[in-house]
Amino acid sequence: MIGIQIIAITFGLVSLYFSYYQYRRRIFTIKEFLFWFILWTGFLFVSFFPQSVSPYIKNLGFSRLMDFVIVIAVVVIFCILLHNYLVVRRLEHRIEQLVRELALKNLKVEKDR
Repeated sequence: MIGIQIIAITFGLVSLYFSYYQYRRRIFTIKEFLFWFILWTGFLFVSFFPQSVSPYIKNLGFSRLMDFVIVIAVVVIFCILLHNYLVVRRLEHRIEQLVRELALKNLKVEKDR
């Protein structure tokens, strides 16, 4: 096993544990935990057995496994970035609605005085 594999396996195991820990603390739902579990398990599989996925990688047009992993990582990061952006936009909209409702409520209370 080469050094990069040891680092990747250690990172995968720590990330898998972190995901489980977040699930046990009820920060992750079961769907979120399963998503991260599958992702980190796949990462560990590729780290342990890089030769088993090499034929598939070559059929996809990548010359090295690392190229494929980097492309997949960028795609996953952009998907998470988009999800985070949408969640923040929804929260901003909710906060704006709440502030409007509270302002109207306070205006009615002050008028009644």
